[in-house]
Amino acid sequence: MDQACLKLAEMHSQAVDYPKNGNKVNIWDMPRQLIPFKPDWSEQEQPNSQKTDYYESSRALGYMYRNIKLEELPDSPSGAETVSSNPISRTLHPIVQRQLRGQLYLSDRDRIDSVYEGYREELTYISTTFSLSNAPLREEELVAGTILANCSNERYKKDRVYAMKESLSFLVKGTKDELIGGLDEAAIKEKLARGWDAWNYSTEKASTAEPEKLFGLRSFGFIALGLLLDCLEKLGSLPPL
Repeated sequence: MDQACLKLAEMHSQAVDYPKNGNKVNIWDMPRQLIPFKPDWSEQEQPNSQKTDYYESSRALGYMYRNIKLEELPDSPSGAETVSSNPISRTLHPIVQRQLRGQLYLSDRDRIDSVYEGYREELTYISTTFSLSNAPLREEELVAGTILANCSNERYKKDRVYAMKESLSFLVKGTKDELIGGLDEAAIKEKLARGWDAWNYSTEKASTAEPEKLFGLRSFGFIALGLLLDCLEKLGSLPPL
């Protein structure tokens, strides 16, 4: 029955009803905090936060929080890896060739190049639009579906991550549809051939591209890889784990 507790409960009820009646809560009317400090695990991500506002929590959550050390991401790797040295290509090559033996499929690199350029352009737009800083998001962040930049507003950051994932899901689906455009559900082997062709395209291009031109190539290769693995699964030819 503490008066401060009752006041907080009243303000909470008013805040919950705000969408219905439009009566805002004035945060300056809140009772004074008994302890003017917060545990360190609730500290905002912004690096310039006042350390004097937080205390070192002795709870398990505090120890877990302080044990997390975020490392700087390394620079994007150069495209030194060749197609023949790629372990994924070496593993999948005999399996794909066994499925496509005796059938003629013409490679259409101009088509793949056109699909990739459209994909890269859209991916660049997404990386710029949903960034929380002046620098665009890295391809690694887009693939992992996260934003590593610090943000003082956690809700805002979550909303940006959600919107980014939605945009990426549409982009991935649209890119797959473009790679296999014009093929019906029964043409699994032809889809496999196109997926394999697109995977080799991304690997070959990455092995010769300049570091600043690698953006989009790795994730485009993942899309092609997912397409051909899906086809191998339908054909019952996935490599053993």
